[in-house]
Amino acid sequence: MQPDPSTIGHGAVPFNSPYTAVLSPGQKVTATFTPTMSGSTFYMPVCAISKFDDSAYSVRADGNVIFGPDAALPPTDVDDLSTTWWPPREWDTKLEVTAKRLSSATGDEVYHVQPVGWEE
Repeated sequence: MQPDPSTIGHGAVPFNSPYTAVLSPGQKVTATFTPTMSGSTFYMPVCAISKFDDSAYSVRADGNVIFGPDAALPPTDVDDLSTTWWPPREWDTKLEVTAKRLSSATGDEVYHVQPVGWEE
């Protein structure tokens, strides 16, 4: 069952932790996030990743693919921070966000990964 948005904040801990990597053609990065409170559930309505041509994106929560794999567009862009899922996705142990700069790309790009949500 999803929490009622009006009750968020009563014991909830907000989460907004950006990760940045520079990728050359053919490289990939996997940013891994874990809850900061032991035994908590993470509620994630937003998972933003920089959007570039010649890229592929995947998101795994607790080992399950929840976006992708290898989608041509990110769930949402860090410039938008639009809601990706409502009700929010839930995970308990680990979030893995992967961005790939395909070998067909030219030049390096700076990728930002930014999951936004709360845990309780």
